[in-house]
Amino acid sequence: MPRALNPVTALLKWPLVAVTLLGFLGLLALQSFSLPDELPRAAIERLLGVDIAPNTPSPPAHPLP
Repeated sequence: MPRALNPVTALLKWPLVAVTLLGFLGLLALQSFSLPDELPRAAIERLLGVDIAPNTPSPPAHPLP
């Protein structure tokens, strides 16, 4: 006896598969373009010029009056 699918589930299944596949291909591309012993953060910054964790100024040790 086949199970009836919810229309929302059927509608969202293929976009979810497409996004997952694109993410996997992106990770595969990042790995293939990385230099030996290079961390993913350094590879993203080198390849794309994007710093994914920019340095933020630390809060002052003493609050200003």
